[in-house]
Amino acid sequence: MNGNARPFAAAAEFCAATIRKENKGHSRPLDVRDDMTLQAMAENPDYNTTGLSFVPRDSKTRIPGGIRNINID
Repeated sequence: MNGNARPFAAAAEFCAATIRKENKGHSRPLDVRDDMTLQAMAENPDYNTTGLSFVPRDSKTRIPGGIRNINID
C-alpha cells in the first residue's frame, strides 16, 4: 500500500488465476467488497494496474464468504 502498486496487482492476478482454475477456465470479477481497503485498491487504477475486473462496491449480489454487515437493533 505504501505507494507501490505491484503487490496488489500481483496478488489480484494470482486470485483471478485461481478462480479461473476452479471455475473450469472461466473468469469471474474479483469480489473484495468485504474489505474496504482492498475494494478501494481495486477501484484505483494506480493499484489495479492490470485493469482486473472487480465487483463494484454498490453491487447487490451476495458476497461469497467473508464478512457481512449485519444491523442488529
